[in-house]
Order: sequence, then C-alpha cells, then structure tokens
Amino acid sequence: MSAVQICALGIIAVFAVILMRDSGAPHPESIVIILAIIVFFRVTDSISDIVGFIFSISEGTGVSDYVKLLVKAAGIAYIVDFAAGLCRDAGEGGVAAYVEMAGRCEIVLLTLPIARELLEISFGMLNL
Repeated sequence: MSAVQICALGIIAVFAVILMRDSGAPHPESIVIILAIIVFFRVTDSISDIVGFIFSISEGTGVSDYVKLLVKAAGIAYIVDFAAGLCRDAGEGGVAAYVEMAGRCEIVLLTLPIARELLEISFGMLNL
C-alpha cells in the first residue's frame, strides 16, 4: 500500500469519525482502530522487504547477530507503539502505559547479552 493510499484512508477515516461524532453515533473511535489494523497488515509486506534487505547487507560483515538484535528491538518498538496507540485511541491510556512498559522490558531483556559482552570486553581490556 502506497503512502498516498494510506494518507487517503486516513483522511477518509477522519471525516467518518467527525460525521459519527456529530450525528451522535456510538463508538466513533472504532473507525480509527479498524483503519490502524488495515494499515498495519498492508504495511507488513514493506516491512519484511526492509528487514530482508538489512539482513542481506549484514550477512558478510560479521555483525549479523547484532543486526538481528537491532531489528528485533525495532520491531518490538514499532509493534508496542502501534498497540499503545490503539489503546489510547480506544480511550484506555492506562492500558497503553502498561503495554509500553512491557515493550521496554522486552527490549532491555533482548539487549542483555550485548551488555554482558561489552562488560566482558571492557573487563578484559582492564585485565580485571
């Protein structure tokens, strides 16, 4: 799905929400949530192409393990941001905060092996 199509869907969704609010229809935020889900699934093809390109570049460099962790962390961040945005759109800011906290914890857990490696290298350089 192109950026122009996504923008057009966004504008249509905004007008639909405004019309729903003005007419007193229940749950106008459902339009936004449905749009977000449609866009998310349409963009996954582009995301997989980007990830494939990044992996192909990093294959011969010797840093492919680090790149994999970086891509996983970025993926977690995007998914968490998407889910938290949906929660906020639904009026559940508290749930959004918990989703974001869980995502941060997941990213920290993901990067712990790198932190351990850096500490071992640092201690090795200091001969500790």
